[in-house]
Amino acid sequence: MSTNKTEHYQLNQWVKTDQVLMDDFNADNSKIDSALKSASDRADAAKAKADNIATTYFSPENLPYVVGSYKGDGTQKRRIELGFTPKAVLLFRHDGFTQYNEMYCGGLVLPNRNVSAYSDHGVTSWDDNSTVMQIVENGFQVTAKRYMSLYFYSNETGKYYYYVALK
Repeated sequence: MSTNKTEHYQLNQWVKTDQVLMDDFNADNSKIDSALKSASDRADAAKAKADNIATTYFSPENLPYVVGSYKGDGTQKRRIELGFTPKAVLLFRHDGFTQYNEMYCGGLVLPNRNVSAYSDHGVTSWDDNSTVMQIVENGFQVTAKRYMSLYFYSNETGKYYYYVALK
C-alpha cells in the first residue's frame, strides 16, 4: 500500500519502503478510466452543443439569403419559387452576363423596381412589355421573349442561371 496519494485523483504514490500491491494498481486504473470517460463524455456533449449552435445559426433556413440556380425552359413568364418574398434578387446567366448588347438576361431586382429593358429602338416606357424579371409573392419571375429589337433571356432554353435572393 502506498504512503502518498496524488492531489487531484488520489492515485497511489509509493515511497521506497512501501509494499507495492496489484490492488493499488487496479484501483488507480479504475480511477483513471472513470476520469477519462467523464472527460470524453463532457467533450462529446460540448461538441454536440457546438454542432447544434452551428446548425441553428448557420443552417440554410436561418441565413438571410438563399443561393440557387435553375435551367431555362423558354417559358415566356416563369416563376422561380423561393418560399418567401425576397427583398432583392441578383441574377446572372451561366457566363456571368446580366446584359449583352440588346440581350437582357439578369440583374438586380428590388420590390417595385423590376429589371427592365430600354433601347434606342423604340422601347421608351418601363411597362410589362419591357420587364426582364421582377419580384413576385414567394419568389421572382423571369422572362424569355423578344420585344421589338430586344431579347429578354432570363429564362432562355437550356441556359443555366444563378441567383442570390435576400430574405
